[in-house]
Amino acid sequence: MLRKLQNEVRPWATRNFGKRKREAWKPLVGLMEEVGELSHAHLKQVQRVRMDEDHEAKAKDAIGDIVIFLIDYCDLRGWDIQQLVEQTWRKVKQRDYRKLKPKDESDALARKFHEAYERLAPKFGYKTRKASAVSWDDVPIKNKKLMTAVAFEILKQKLQPSNVRWGKAKSRCRVRPTR
Repeated sequence: MLRKLQNEVRPWATRNFGKRKREAWKPLVGLMEEVGELSHAHLKQVQRVRMDEDHEAKAKDAIGDIVIFLIDYCDLRGWDIQQLVEQTWRKVKQRDYRKLKPKDESDALARKFHEAYERLAPKFGYKTRKASAVSWDDVPIKNKKLMTAVAFEILKQKLQPSNVRWGKAKSRCRVRPTR
């Protein structure tokens, strides 16, 4: 269906915008403008502002325009939009987003771990390195990336209370990986 639409958009765009010097950035800018219109319509509908306007119709119109601009962009790049969507869909439908925590959760966990570690280390007789004994925003990028990657791995394992066994002292715990 997208391929058929692309074949219809091509002569329409040529007739309306000319044959010569058609550049892909032009429909791309149009696409961005329409995304702005969609966002505006959605926001006003959610906020219940300007209720005399038909936000639903404006949102639907913006989506149609987005698809047309995207088709024109792909056509000018020499890409078959249907093929792109089908290839991407084959990959996306294999993903299970319920299994993985979003990146921002990994970042949040890494930040909390860093802050707690820096706060608690002196109480346990540890002196942390000068470079890392700073606020999260000032932690060297390599350290941040490592801590975030570790946090992601922990979240990915889906640690549940049933997988954590506390020893006699609350400061010692053993974690059984989930299967």
